[in-house]
Amino acid sequence: MAKIKLGDDGSNILRDKNFVIPDWWGGKEKVPLNGIKTRTDLLAKRKSDNMPDISYDLDGDGYVGGRDYVIAKYHDKDGDGKLNAQER
Repeated sequence: MAKIKLGDDGSNILRDKNFVIPDWWGGKEKVPLNGIKTRTDLLAKRKSDNMPDISYDLDGDGYVGGRDYVIAKYHDKDGDGKLNAQER
């Protein structure tokens, strides 16, 4: 009985001359559009996205506490995450 080697059954995609690697598979040269390359970058971006803007610091202590956040969020009418002069 003859042994069959891997790829001898004709199902090897690398032997297909019409096969083209899709662009969305990426490569070493490709960088994601959002600039996030690693999991660490992703977690840092998520953490910075969840931080409130310093304009939410209503009492001026340098820290946006819970009460500052709730009141500022209520008065942020345009919903951009920042308080402008009129909203302040």
